[in-house]
Amino acid sequence: MAYCICTIQTTIKTLIEKQIVTESLGTNQVYDKFFSIWLNRTL
Repeated sequence: MAYCICTIQTTIKTLIEKQIVTESLGTNQVYDKFFSIWLNRTL
């Protein structure tokens, strides 16, 4: 499945602003455990 890089960057930026995803040393991490589980099952 192909994704537009622009869309992914915008989504990550929004999730960081909402503190659902954290960013440290150039790495993004999902802060919410249940959202993380859902993402892993969905992707």
